[in-house]
Order: sequence, then structure tokens, then C-alpha cells
Amino acid sequence: MKAKGNHIYIAIIIGLGLWILFMETCNKCPKITMTTDTITTIEYDTIIHDSLIPKPIPYEVTLPPDTIRYVDSAYCIAIARSYYSRNIYNDTLQDDTSAFIKIEDTTYKNELQRRRLTFINRRPTKITTIINQSTSSIEAKNKFYVGVSVGRETTQFGIGVNAMLVTKKNQAYSGMYDIMNKDFYGTIYYNIKFK
Repeated sequence: MKAKGNHIYIAIIIGLGLWILFMETCNKCPKITMTTDTITTIEYDTIIHDSLIPKPIPYEVTLPPDTIRYVDSAYCIAIARSYYSRNIYNDTLQDDTSAFIKIEDTTYKNELQRRRLTFINRRPTKITTIINQSTSSIEAKNKFYVGVSVGRETTQFGIGVNAMLVTKKNQAYSGMYDIMNKDFYGTIYYNIKFK
């Protein structure tokens, strides 16, 4: 009866030893999380195409010889004011998501003094997508297995109950209790990596 009690104490001591090893290996494993960032940048043409159109060259228009001219003084004053005033014309030809086109004209003394064309390309010229992904391992977990073993030596036969613990660091600890022979066996396994 005394031998049976010793086996129980030994099993409890070995169980506590395995529990201490289990707790030691659990606290040293870092937790790594996986993050993914997607960055999309759209670049537009930043060069404003601004061009001056050359000044047109006037040419003389001759009137036919049978033209009669009548001059009204109020009308002459209005014509003179219009002739000596500087007129600025702005015309936006297109203003949408694809382009901006604008023409500016300046007239003075019945001549085009300045003509300017402004063109801004608003179509995307470059779209870049960057995906930053930090690879990480899935959080390791401890695994616990229970099994049955059957064996035979030359003189005796045995049946036992097994328990195995695989830690987060891939270390394995197992224990077996042989019911027929009343023996307890403990085993420690280490992961060996080959390159």
C-alpha cells in the first residue's frame, strides 16, 4: 500500500514540474500582429501650358470708289472712345475633370495687343498603389494531447495512459502511467531544425 502512495506523489511532483515548465515557456513568446496598409497616390500633370499666340498682322482693305460717307458727330465720339479703350475678353472653352482651356484677348486701337491660351491637363498621369504588409506569424498556442499506449517486453505486458504537452516554442513534454505495472515514465522532446 505504501508503494502505491509513492507512485501518486511522484506523479503529482512530475505534474507540477511540467506545469512550471509550461508556465515558463508561455510568458516568453511575443505576440505578433499582422497589419496591412494600402496607399494610393494619383499624380496630375502640374505643368500649366501657357502660350502666347503671335500678334496678327493687319492688312489694308480698300473701299470701292462709289462709297458715300456720312459722318455723325455723336457717332464719331462713340467710335473714338471705342477705338482708344482697352478691351479684355476672357473665354473659357472647357472647364471639367479632363482639362481647363481658357483664351484671353486684349484689343486696343482695333488691334489684338495680346492673346493668351491657358491649358491645364486634369487627367491623371500616374496612379501608384503601394501595399505595405508586415508579415507575422500566427500567435502560437500550447497544445495538449491525451492517448493510450500498449507495449510488451519479454517478461511483461503493459497498458498505459499518456499525456503530452507541446509548448509555443515547439518543445514537447509527455508522461505515461502504466496501469498494469504501476510505473510512470516522463519524456522531454526538443525540436531540431536542419538547414
